[in-house]
Amino acid sequence: MRKTELTELTEAGFKLDCLKSKLEEVFLERKKALSDRSWIQQLEERLKKTELTLSDLKAELDKEKIKSAAAAKVSSFQFIDYLLRRFFLSCFSIS
Repeated sequence: MRKTELTELTEAGFKLDCLKSKLEEVFLERKKALSDRSWIQQLEERLKKTELTLSDLKAELDKEKIKSAAAAKVSSFQFIDYLLRRFFLSCFSIS
């Protein structure tokens, strides 16, 4: 029964106070349920955005790890090259 129908019956002289209060209670419960669903939907959207951000950060971290490992290898090779040159120069230098 809609609120307007309830109002019409009340105006016609029917005593519907109990039904009216129950209708108000159901209306408020429905309104709260809709509000709760809306809040849940907002939380789900925030979670999706956070998961995307986390995924982007993980990808960036992986790229940085690869760069760092490559740089470490280059540095190691350069250091070894430097040591070998110094060694050979010291061994074969004319005094």
